[in-house]
Amino acid sequence: MSVVLGVAVAQIDPLSVAATMDRRMSERAKAILSAWAAFDDPVTVLLVVYFSAFALGTPGVLAAGLADFGTSLLLNAGYAVVVAGLWLLLRSRLPGWLVLLAAPAALAVAATQGLMLGIALAGLVVRPFEGEPRAEKAVERILTGALLLAGVALGAVLAGVVGPGSLGLLLKGLLLGVAAFGAQMLVGSLIAIRLPRYDRWCLALSQQNGLTAIVLALLLEPNFPGTVTVVAPAIVVTYVLFTAGAHILDRIPTSLPAVP
Repeated sequence: MSVVLGVAVAQIDPLSVAATMDRRMSERAKAILSAWAAFDDPVTVLLVVYFSAFALGTPGVLAAGLADFGTSLLLNAGYAVVVAGLWLLLRSRLPGWLVLLAAPAALAVAATQGLMLGIALAGLVVRPFEGEPRAEKAVERILTGALLLAGVALGAVLAGVVGPGSLGLLLKGLLLGVAAFGAQMLVGSLIAIRLPRYDRWCLALSQQNGLTAIVLALLLEPNFPGTVTVVAPAIVVTYVLFTAGAHILDRIPTSLPAVP
């Protein structure tokens, strides 16, 4: 169960990444952080599914899970290749409105088939709203609204499960949030070791949970009672640490030498 909870809070919220993109990072650092946020959401969901089945003691789940995981990766890769190929082939030959209608259809297919990683892969090429400020703002508002609704749902469930004996779980959640942020600092620093020091700090302090962590906590609660009690404070801790890190970054000059 500890592994499941750790994976559930391991992802970086794309909304926080978008906010970080407004900072003074180099284009290379922005590309790394953007790709990281795009891919870790679907990978996190896949890992939570398989680790949950393993933690529940489902017979033969390890071998079957590895086989299913490999099959899922192939299906996601195939979906991404097909969608990206059609986009490159048809975007200049079809009316713009038809291309925009095709994008939600492709997303619907992926959502019903569980091909979230395929969406992230295809998104490296397929950008139907690029250069459309109104469309980008609308998508941002929809995501923000979904995050707020998920937060309300998490709070409602938390209010119903927290009791006098929940102090230990709440403390574990605080520790989990610190551990998740610390892991991001370590891995982010290693990935950006060849980048300027300011970029390294940006990647190291970019951990913040969001919609995926909240939804996973709500889905896991029936089979793993106490998940919400642990994950909710972990999300709060990562948010507080992320906000503190943002204030620190605002006071750091960008003209720092790269690490030799």
